[in-house]
Amino acid sequence: MIKNYILALMLIFLSSCNNISYSDIIPIVKLATFGVEDIEIDDDYLSQQKFSFIKVNVGRTGVAILTLASIKDDVYTWVSASGEKLQTYNGKIIKSFNVVYDTHFITFSNFSLNESLKTKKHDYTIRIFNPNTLITQEAILKTESLSRLDSEGIYFEEFVSTKGFKWNFVNKYWLNEDGNVIKSIQYLHPKLPKYEINFYYK
Repeated sequence: MIKNYILALMLIFLSSCNNISYSDIIPIVKLATFGVEDIEIDDDYLSQQKFSFIKVNVGRTGVAILTLASIKDDVYTWVSASGEKLQTYNGKIIKSFNVVYDTHFITFSNFSLNESLKTKKHDYTIRIFNPNTLITQEAILKTESLSRLDSEGIYFEEFVSTKGFKWNFVNKYWLNEDGNVIKSIQYLHPKLPKYEINFYYK
């Protein structure tokens, strides 16, 4: 997943030192330009799955399926076949493991999404790795209309600003009529592209 993104960049830099041939550069440049092939989730694929899972796209250069491994204190732990791990709380990524740039939310327990939400403020304390540092963020979570339901679900935006340095972004969440997050677009680390996650519940 993330490793594909980092590997492509590393190989491009190495190519300038004549460590790989021109023919080796072509697929790397293609990956960086056009991205990896997506994983199609159709009815056949869904019927073969025994457990809930998420499909995670990281920018255009990484895609992976992570299976639900456990639920504890409303924290969902998702694990990929290659050992990468994400934890979510009410659909929000709160921890990543075995990724080059890991992120661990220390405070997150008041994050929630529901149809009656108009505007809600959150303050987060987060440890990011590589570099290893502690940051704080302020977020405003809101939906434009209580009745807004687009083709993918009830839509929420989370406007996030980081204290101490310029890293501001907007996370997006879609909630279905059962109250479950079915899709999100989130930013997890200043050195990583966006995470687009689709949730599939069993």
